[in-house]
Amino acid sequence: MKEFIEKVQNQIPVKNFLLAKGKMPKKSSSSYIHLKPRLFHPPELPDKSLSMVDYRMVSPFVMVKKDEILGRIIEEAMGEEGINVFGERIVPGQKDIKQLEAGENTQQEEGVVKAKISGRFVLDKNRFSVSDTLIIEGNVDYATGHISFAGDVIIHGEIKDGFRVAAGGGVYCKKTLDASELLCRKDLIIEGGIKGRNTGLVRVQGKVETRFIENCHVESQQGISVKSSILDSEIYTLGELLLGEKKGTIIGGVCYAEKGITTENIGSSRSSHTLIYCGISYMNMRQLKHREKRLDVLNKKMDQLRALPPSEDHEQLIEKAKKAKEILQQGIGNYLVEQYTDFSAEIMVKGTAYPGTEITICDRHLTITEAIANKVFYYDNPSLSVAFRDI
Repeated sequence: MKEFIEKVQNQIPVKNFLLAKGKMPKKSSSSYIHLKPRLFHPPELPDKSLSMVDYRMVSPFVMVKKDEILGRIIEEAMGEEGINVFGERIVPGQKDIKQLEAGENTQQEEGVVKAKISGRFVLDKNRFSVSDTLIIEGNVDYATGHISFAGDVIIHGEIKDGFRVAAGGGVYCKKTLDASELLCRKDLIIEGGIKGRNTGLVRVQGKVETRFIENCHVESQQGISVKSSILDSEIYTLGELLLGEKKGTIIGGVCYAEKGITTENIGSSRSSHTLIYCGISYMNMRQLKHREKRLDVLNKKMDQLRALPPSEDHEQLIEKAKKAKEILQQGIGNYLVEQYTDFSAEIMVKGTAYPGTEITICDRHLTITEAIANKVFYYDNPSLSVAFRDI
């Protein structure tokens, strides 16, 4: 210090000389939850200059998976006093930390907070939770991107053409579904109708309820209920296909309903070609066709091997192909029988079945050549044919 004073008195510049030293106080903090930064913000939009970006893939929602760590619990920390350059004490303050409360579908264990379910992360003021229901207030469009959610999805607007929805639960839509691709593990309920533009795919493990279906491929494992009409569509269900009274009409396309059909009309006076199948499991039928295609490919490969010059390797390959062919043929034989599941399935037509309608129940077939009204079509065992009786 004496050296410093002498230099100052003699007007000699002084650099990097420690005059006094204090100690910064360390603020205290109470216990709090520190969440992952990604949970506070949805994914960022890609650079708009990238012309190849598919903006339908961008979602504004923050999704989490079951058992994912959402944040860590930071324990309480005591503060420490500081000292200023005059040697005076500085009392430590308290850190201003936003206190967050863990809510529904979260659990705390071993210093972390985890998600109990897969779902949407929700932050509401000072409380966070994981929701098993995703509510879309408007349309499914570029504002939402494609929807992929582990729970139920409720859509107040429309599902616009070109957008996909996949739900681990059910889907409820208040307006029209302009279907490109919709998959759900539970029920699909549409207050409007389903339009597919001939390329739409709807696949549901539960039941389907809707006002109408047009130009779409719809599958349901538990049954389909349509208030008005089905037009030029492919319908597949392991349950019943039920259409509404007075307006219920199937025109064109193909319908597979394992447990039967109830409708007002089938076809139209314009002779629309309409195919109806009952008593048949479309899943078993699909497996049968898949194996038949594989058998056809295998037969072609065997023909190619036989056309090659004889050799030990070729003979071994042919023998392996023969064994594979036997297994395929056995499976085909089983599915030929198993695809016919319900010989008691009936088709109730309360109005008219028009010419151009073809009805198949299990392995029997009937072509409607003139209008038939108020009949129930069924599998007649004595005659081994599709017969009909009055309602």
